[in-house]
Amino acid sequence: MRLSSNISKIFLALIIISSFFLIGCKAAEDTNRPPVITSIKAMISASEQLVLTRDSTVSLKVEYTDEDYSSSGTGDVRFMPDFAWTARFDGSAALLTANFVDPSVNPATFDVPDQPGTLRIEVTVTDRYGKSTTGYKLIVIKENQPPLLTDFTVDGDIIGGLVAQVPRDERIEMGVEYIDDDYDPGSDNPDPMYKPTFLWSAKWHVSGVSLNADFFDRSTNPCLFDTPDVVGFIDVSIAVTDRDGEVSQDSFVIEISENEPPEITSLDVGDTVFHVSIEKTFKVTATDPDDSGGTLTYDWWASGGSFTSLTTLVTVTWKAGAVGKYDVHVTVTDEDGGWDRRDFVVEATNAAPVFTGYEIDDKNPTPGSLVTITVDVTDPDSEDVNTSLVYDWSADGGGFASEIVTSTGAEAQWLAPQNEGPYNITCKVYDPWGANHTINLPPITVEAGG
Repeated sequence: MRLSSNISKIFLALIIISSFFLIGCKAAEDTNRPPVITSIKAMISASEQLVLTRDSTVSLKVEYTDEDYSSSGTGDVRFMPDFAWTARFDGSAALLTANFVDPSVNPATFDVPDQPGTLRIEVTVTDRYGKSTTGYKLIVIKENQPPLLTDFTVDGDIIGGLVAQVPRDERIEMGVEYIDDDYDPGSDNPDPMYKPTFLWSAKWHVSGVSLNADFFDRSTNPCLFDTPDVVGFIDVSIAVTDRDGEVSQDSFVIEISENEPPEITSLDVGDTVFHVSIEKTFKVTATDPDDSGGTLTYDWWASGGSFTSLTTLVTVTWKAGAVGKYDVHVTVTDEDGGWDRRDFVVEATNAAPVFTGYEIDDKNPTPGSLVTITVDVTDPDSEDVNTSLVYDWSADGGGFASEIVTSTGAEAQWLAPQNEGPYNITCKVYDPWGANHTINLPPITVEAGG
């Protein structure tokens, strides 16, 4: 009987403990709050993509808060929520499940469909007690844009005026420069799937007789073309077709001439990156293969700044006037209209002054006393140009009794106000070309009897 009584007591104790455990779990469930979604992003590397490119791969990431689990990774993994991603075109019920590598992880890898439209990306975040939150984001897959043709080249030189003069009976190289949002030939790993196709054609300007047989290969860019041994004008056309069948076309004219155009043999522009205050000198050297003794003419052009000399000289001077990059070219023309041209890019720079140190002779002055403050400043451009820096002192109390410029920076005497407390001192320094830098000095605390 005593054994049976003990067993009953043990069984009763287990029931009581189990009841407390179940009550505790129920209380945890009742007080549990579901996760809160704060953002949904489509990422490539560390960059958020606001518009998606067709047939690309992105990483879908949901950011959230959860009282039970820290999404920073410091929380107990047993409490980590579950994730469920879905995607579909907005207005369509068909899910793009196969486009996910694994729709149950965060972040999730997603293959963007190869068609334009608006995607509805949804994610459900569920905590360990089964409470969930669903959020969505609409992201546009951009429409295809046809290639944009920007320039034509003949033997590597950009032609001007859409007319190029070339010699008789020679093989020349013609090319087209273009921009295509779907294909970047300058990227580290351009996908050949997106590369446009090219088709060149040529015909005599007057008769319209085709000269397509004179191309080495009409489908390459650049292409090779054998000029006829006859003078005249030839219309050259190029059609650039992207993978979606969008076609961009343009044309230019080549002139087959007895005259051999001049040739630019050298171009001296000095440093192509320089301080904005420097006046640049550009010099071109050209020869005339015909050696007819005629005069060559010169024409310089820049996308900005100003020439400080005539633009029709062999050697010219030019100033940028403002920080930035500038396109510059020079065209050399002979008396028969033959020409040659060279293009280059220069960049005018200006670095802001740099604070290297400061000194405050009294950080706890008494009311009405003078505090000497010095700042040390360097100008990264001082080796190239003479700079005259301007200093602007300010404070949220008191005033400045004097301000001077020193060989290494500036010095100011600040008159402490009558009221006690901390005061902020700021010094802003400008160079003559607009670059500036601001230093916020540590607060100076005015104390009576300090």
